[in-house]
Amino acid sequence: MAHKNGEISGVGTDRLRVCSREQTRLKRRLYVREVKKINKILIAVAFSDQSEGHFLYAAYLADLTKAELFVLSVINRRDIDAAAVFARLAGSSALTVDQFTQIEIKRRKDRVNETLNSVDLGNIRHKTLVRIGNPFEVVMEVINELKVDIVVMGTRGAIVKDEQYSILTGSVAEKVFRHSPVPVLSVRGDL
Repeated sequence: MAHKNGEISGVGTDRLRVCSREQTRLKRRLYVREVKKINKILIAVAFSDQSEGHFLYAAYLADLTKAELFVLSVINRRDIDAAAVFARLAGSSALTVDQFTQIEIKRRKDRVNETLNSVDLGNIRHKTLVRIGNPFEVVMEVINELKVDIVVMGTRGAIVKDEQYSILTGSVAEKVFRHSPVPVLSVRGDL
């Protein structure tokens, strides 16, 4: 065998190329068999400035794979605790913790619906979930509870412009990336 311009030539080189092509095809087939079909997609939202872009990406993926889309918003437990402290300090003129919680749940569902309507999901099956707790823990619980196949998240949480919205910080996304039992699709910035 002689080497010309970095190529192998001579007896048996056709067999070598065929073998290499067959190995590549085999590797592709094995890889495709290992890829799990995406049936359920979870998008964890924090209502940041980039949230609409995250919704668009998740909706595109759901449409492409014909998957069901679950939209999760987490009310941080510390916000509920802060409302309880405020209610104690303000007395009877303040909202009760239950009232605050119900208002916040409704506000988040409305905000999700507004965003979903602006994205125009078409025929994509979707469900909105609002949960209370530690954002990282709740995301992990929902992943396991719903047995989702992939999670879509932004890399940054909300920048508080309106004190009524909780913050899902980038550290939550980082923890989910490190601990999720399913793939996590990181959507950066505005799309």
